Amino acid sequence: MQPIVRRVDLGDQGTFYRLMAGSYASLSDAEAACIKLKEAGQFCRASATGS
Repeated sequence: MQPIVRRVDLGDQGTFYRLMAGSYASLSDAEAACIKLKEAGQFCRASATGS
């Protein structure tokens, strides 16, 4: 997978770095990967648009 890192400034909440990885064959494949990350306590949001 080709990682993309985006810096996001959320003001009072601080600055975060979002890691995007893909691509997956389908949105359901991406959602399945998110389930595994969430089970490990990580945030994940599957997106068909890459945003």
